[in-house]
Amino acid sequence: MSRTMFRFADRVVSVTGDDGLLAAAADLLAPYVRRTATADGATLVASLEFENTTRSEHGEAVIIKAFQQVRSALLDAVLRDHAPLHGAVVTYDGTGIVLTGPKGAGKTSFVSALLRCSPEWEFVTNDKSVVSPHDGSVFGLPFAVAVGHVGRAMAPELADLPARPSVGKDLFWPADFARAFGSRPASATPLHGVVLCEADFAASRIEVLTDVDQDERRTVLERDMTDFGDAMIPQRLRTGRTRDAEPPSLPAEWSVMPWVRLRGNPWTMTRDTMSAVRTAVDFQKVV
Repeated sequence: MSRTMFRFADRVVSVTGDDGLLAAAADLLAPYVRRTATADGATLVASLEFENTTRSEHGEAVIIKAFQQVRSALLDAVLRDHAPLHGAVVTYDGTGIVLTGPKGAGKTSFVSALLRCSPEWEFVTNDKSVVSPHDGSVFGLPFAVAVGHVGRAMAPELADLPARPSVGKDLFWPADFARAFGSRPASATPLHGVVLCEADFAASRIEVLTDVDQDERRTVLERDMTDFGDAMIPQRLRTGRTRDAEPPSLPAEWSVMPWVRLRGNPWTMTRDTMSAVRTAVDFQKVV
């Protein structure tokens, strides 16, 4: 038996258990949650102890249970003061963007196509993250990437990737999903721009538009980007808040950061498309 710390943002959980079990749980939590020897200035939120079991004795079930308990303890604490963010997040050279929109907007298809044509972008999360109340950094959460069967058929990179079937979708682990497109997983990023996704799978191209006015920005910030309900974060992770309590708000300054609209067929995305997005974001940052 050994003791170790698992850290996410500025929270840590102390865990005691078999070395092999802790190592396996750490693999599942990476890159979002890191294993560390000390709290190193972070706040200790829970202490867990797992039975002296090994992988060979109990297979994957005990590893998954340990992973879920560590994740739940950390998120239960973090969600008290970190704002939930619904959207796919990628980052490149210190520039993070979130791809957002309502259900059916094509966020997963857009981020898959983005990584395919521009694998230098690092993948942070598909739709679940939290925002630091201190500096606005976005931290990806260790949840699987859900890809619809049609979306998987459009992405041959995912054809041979191990997946866990779900209702109408396949679930991939984030690090595996990123590497399938030649990208790398990242745990966090500062945010510099918002991309509104409007998928039209019958279109022959993608338009990059900068016509997002303040009224639409406020609506998206208050609705689509905070739609982080019980389907994503179960009630058991909401300790400390009542079911109807309002979560922390997203940073108000996000309404004046660069916003871009992507309208069209995600699978027609090219490197020129992403160059246009970066140009629009950089131009608005200067202006």
